[in-house]
Amino acid sequence: MTGKESVFWGRYADSVNKHGLSGYAAEWTARRAQQVVYGLEGRKLCEVDAAYLDQYLNVLGRNDSLQDWQMIQMVSALKILLVDVVNLGWADAALWSRHIRWRRHRSY
Repeated sequence: MTGKESVFWGRYADSVNKHGLSGYAAEWTARRAQQVVYGLEGRKLCEVDAAYLDQYLNVLGRNDSLQDWQMIQMVSALKILLVDVVNLGWADAALWSRHIRWRRHRSY
């Protein structure tokens, strides 16, 4: 991990702690955020837009091996990442809870 990455993930950890998460919950929240960041495949985090987030969470929500609590954890991790750490203006207004409700009430 580079120095910039260490500083970035340190800021993320501070934000996670401000949300009252600690121990394994904080560790796994960070892992979820890292999955997204390192999976962007050449795209910069600041280039993520609402359409990308929506598509990402919709695909994730269709994953039957992912339990509901894991989806909630992912949504929380991304909200902390995009709203608190990266400060993407549109992310504050994103429909975060919609993805959790959709996951719980989906039917195929």
